[in-house]
Amino acid sequence: MSDLLPKALADGTIDRAELDAIFARFDVDESGHLEANELQLLARAVADLTSGVTDDVLQIIDFYHIEYDDSFSRTELKDFLECHVAEALDEG
Repeated sequence: MSDLLPKALADGTIDRAELDAIFARFDVDESGHLEANELQLLARAVADLTSGVTDDVLQIIDFYHIEYDDSFSRTELKDFLECHVAEALDEG
């Protein structure tokens, strides 16, 4: 995937425009939520970025999935990116 995630996370936070762009990139069906197949794409992109494993990233996404429904919200995505991915990039 392009430089979208690294650029957005360069300062460790995600602003509204960055969140909208990232969400749109993975919300393939434009439903306003990320479903399982879209989360798989997100996890793969994050795993590639952080030199991780897709299945491990999916487990971490599960931790940030606080609404426990069939989809991942923008708020959950923002929390996941700022808390987990930004930290993983700092460590790497």
